[in-house]
Amino acid sequence: MRNLLFWIVVTNLFWMETAVADNNDSQSVSVGGKVVASLQILGVTQDLTMPDVVLPDSGETTTVELICSSSGASTVVYDNRGGNPFADGTANATSVGNGTPANSANTAVGNAVGVCASLIVQGEPNFFYTVTSNIPTPVMATGVTLNSITCDASSSGKLTGGLGTVTCGGKITVDDTASAGNYTGSADVIVVYD
Repeated sequence: MRNLLFWIVVTNLFWMETAVADNNDSQSVSVGGKVVASLQILGVTQDLTMPDVVLPDSGETTTVELICSSSGASTVVYDNRGGNPFADGTANATSVGNGTPANSANTAVGNAVGVCASLIVQGEPNFFYTVTSNIPTPVMATGVTLNSITCDASSSGKLTGGLGTVTCGGKITVDDTASAGNYTGSADVIVVYD
């Protein structure tokens, strides 16, 4: 009887030890990943130059907008208050020269088409990004206000080969307090991963 009790106790202890040992195990796992390249604007290859606009009559304001496509092609739109100096005798013309191509004699000496801004963006190859803008100081000169900057990314915002191009146009308002002459201002172009 003692021998039988001894074997029962030993067998139970062995079984309990085995059960406890089965609850502890370990296995190494490999840990890896990827650090994505930072998104940055390498520089401005072309600044934005707005088309010429005529000083409005007393008590009035006028606007001009330079619309730029992702390829850098531009379209100029004036309001109908006579702000277009290339309207070829039609005060309410809203596009340059009142036709295509511009046919005003003033196109030979003035800036009828403007120049789109262009920036180079660098980041993770084949990633996508979006573009926004910020105008910290809208007033560029007395009577001249920068209303908006609109930017478009080439290749639908895809960083083919890690590079992309952003083109930007703008819209300004000129009121009757402005003076004839040049004006300057600035805007921030912001790129973020999409």
